[in-house]
Amino acid sequence: MTGIRPAITQGTTPTFTFTGPDDLDLTQAENVYVSFEDLFTKSGEDVEVTEHSVAVFLTQEETLLFEQRQVRAQINWTYHQGDKVFRAASNKIRVNVDENLLKKVVD
Repeated sequence: MTGIRPAITQGTTPTFTFTGPDDLDLTQAENVYVSFEDLFTKSGEDVEVTEHSVAVFLTQEETLLFEQRQVRAQINWTYHQGDKVFRAASNKIRVNVDENLLKKVVD
């Protein structure tokens, strides 16, 4: 999986899209989770899954938590095969972070 956007700016509300290899179809996954470091994890309606990509919708509050110049993200997913549940994970993905001088949530 790779990130399409070159950077996330602190305090913004981006949709960050990860693309996967052509042989990976995450639409068959039961659950998809996108974690940014140990800061937060997104799932459910905050994540949009297509055949070869995962888009995650971030809030101002979340992107303000990115205090380093780079954060790591990882995608985990579960799927059933017969009566067994399997869990898989992507490699860690480095996401660049641009500093925002206005370090607060705005309306």
